[in-house]
Amino acid sequence: MKAMSWRIFWILTLVIFLVVTTGCGSTTYRTLTEEFNRKDTDILEDKGQDIRGYVLTNGQYHDFKGKVALTADDSLRFWQAPDNSYNRRKDDPGFKLAVADVAGVKVYKSDPAGTVLTVIGVTLFIGVAVLAVAIATKESCPFIYSYDGQQYVFDGEPYGGAIMSSLQRTDASELEHLEPVDGAYRLRLGNEVDETQHTDHLELVTVDHAPGTRAVMDYAGLPHCFAEQAALSAARDEDGRDLMAWLRDDDEVAWYPDLASYAERDVLVDTRNHLTLEFPRPAGRDSVHLVANVGTGQWGSHMIRVMLGMRGNEVGAFYDAVNASEEYQRQLRVWNEREELFLLNVEVQEGEGWARQGTLHGGGPFISERRALPLDLSRIEGDTVRLRIHPPLGFWSLNSFHLAWEETPATVDRPALLSAVDNEGRDVKAVLSATDGATLDFPTTNESAELVFAAPQPQPDRVRTVFARTTGWYEIHLYNDGPPETDNLLRLTHEPGYIVHRALQELAEYRATGVLGYTKPAAAAP
Repeated sequence: MKAMSWRIFWILTLVIFLVVTTGCGSTTYRTLTEEFNRKDTDILEDKGQDIRGYVLTNGQYHDFKGKVALTADDSLRFWQAPDNSYNRRKDDPGFKLAVADVAGVKVYKSDPAGTVLTVIGVTLFIGVAVLAVAIATKESCPFIYSYDGQQYVFDGEPYGGAIMSSLQRTDASELEHLEPVDGAYRLRLGNEVDETQHTDHLELVTVDHAPGTRAVMDYAGLPHCFAEQAALSAARDEDGRDLMAWLRDDDEVAWYPDLASYAERDVLVDTRNHLTLEFPRPAGRDSVHLVANVGTGQWGSHMIRVMLGMRGNEVGAFYDAVNASEEYQRQLRVWNEREELFLLNVEVQEGEGWARQGTLHGGGPFISERRALPLDLSRIEGDTVRLRIHPPLGFWSLNSFHLAWEETPATVDRPALLSAVDNEGRDVKAVLSATDGATLDFPTTNESAELVFAAPQPQPDRVRTVFARTTGWYEIHLYNDGPPETDNLLRLTHEPGYIVHRALQELAEYRATGVLGYTKPAAAAP
């Protein structure tokens, strides 16, 4: 450190901080190839990953409750589950699909007691014979589970990317599975990640609105209820490929680039995809909202850990420097706007040119959230609204886009927190009841808390959407005691798109070795 000038130290600090604006922590990946290539053929045919559905490479999603496994001939074999046990019948041969025809699977996991249902969104990473289930350790943000009357269902990942105290932020998670039971809503907050989580505040927001309208939060945390919306009329990438099957509907199918093919290229000139989205212009409307369901891509999420790991044994000094400097934070936001790793700029065509009108924020990677972004259409010519986005390769997963307008009245309530008890039986209600700096700390994956909220009486002729607003921050557990990667950090600062090249390099290395950098070393065999 003595041999390093303050200028270079500031640059290194700046570079590593760039990842923290919105993306979640890293994800540990396993491939079915790696999972089964050490086993004999009988186990190849008999074992598999529990799933709830799969997506073909043409964008079609199929509900499927059963198992999938990689077979000896490099196909994927699917078995239908005859009951809730996910056990296959011995006389069921199942059916096979070519790996190249399957884009992803929707993975199912439950806790040892079978009381928690975790349905992780479709994992789009199969591409070139790689099926990433990404669930073994589920490294991500805190997990919120909603009680649906029978079981707890994974329903939210709040405050992603807030990896130090100065970056504490509030996130809104739509709780689609939450149902009132005996006049109360029940949630479970848990750490299932190799990190320390600090939750300052958690509250519910109920929005009672007219049937047929959609309640959506904006990025300021304010709900909007839209009576009208328009779906995409066209969506294409930089090569003219039709993406409508992936981006038109708010469904189980999300678009994600085939990173494995990019990682195999000798030269990569452009580090971004370039997507053009078209909508019919609503008659008589000069202002609308873009409702976007987008999130951080799984490999982009992992790159947060990589960029922090590049800081090496000086990561503590980096945290201290950033926490103490608002100027560092401002400069880093400028950098992130340039790179668009976890903030994605939206451009609107106005005449012959394009004007930036707003920014989408990444969440997830397992659960993305719908958010409303205002758009000004007053300078648009013609009957078509054209938008353009330029996501860096592998850093974004895109589910759907709609235009929405015609806001309607709604009743917004914040139900009382009746009780909050952690897994040791301690009362933590006071800690979570206000944003006051007192945090509920989960340093290991053994921690959790059960929360009970009063459920407001339903209103006649209204439907209800419930959101959790969660405030907090977390610390990723890093495993790199070596010196910082000075040269690479300088490239990250000054070379636009360098981080994409680094991400593809990390992916190629992972596919070759099965080892993720900066994660906990595997235990030695006895």
